[in-house]
Amino acid sequence: DLAIAVTAGTAWGNWVMPRFSHGGAEKSTYPCFAILPMSSTDISQLQPADKRDVIVYQPYYPDKNKQKLLPLALGLYQLGQVEGARRIEGGENLSFVATWFVSRLPSELTRCRMQFDGQADLSYEMTVLNSEFMDYLIDLIAGYEESKNIDFPQNFYRKLLRLDDASAV
Repeated sequence: DLAIAVTAGTAWGNWVMPRFSHGGAEKSTYPCFAILPMSSTDISQLQPADKRDVIVYQPYYPDKNKQKLLPLALGLYQLGQVEGARRIEGGENLSFVATWFVSRLPSELTRCRMQFDGQADLSYEMTVLNSEFMDYLIDLIAGYEESKNIDFPQNFYRKLLRLDDASAV
């Protein structure tokens, strides 16, 4: 018997390509040939993650305000992508699509890819611990609740653009 299970998708531009894994002895991952359009992110319609998933991440966020937003942030994380706009002071907002690989544990690494304005030459990647990335998503949701704008916090961009690394040299 061949068991097929859908796992997190790989997003490219405005399209998502789900990955399917073979349930046999090899545990191989095969890309799917179907390409599905991604919808715009609607934070107001976001479903909170299951309590069993949230409990695993709670010890990483002792702040009660962060714990309150954790179920929504984890729900967003499980989608594997978010669309938003980077606020530019004195200019027009710059749209982005951020995609990442979804895994279960806070101590695992995730790779986040961000593309601005739909242009491949404005793409950036970073690899961080899931617990750190989840913190960025919590801040994104908190910022959305204040401004109704979907945007990552400033410290996310510093990490993405490696600005902290450059100042240490």
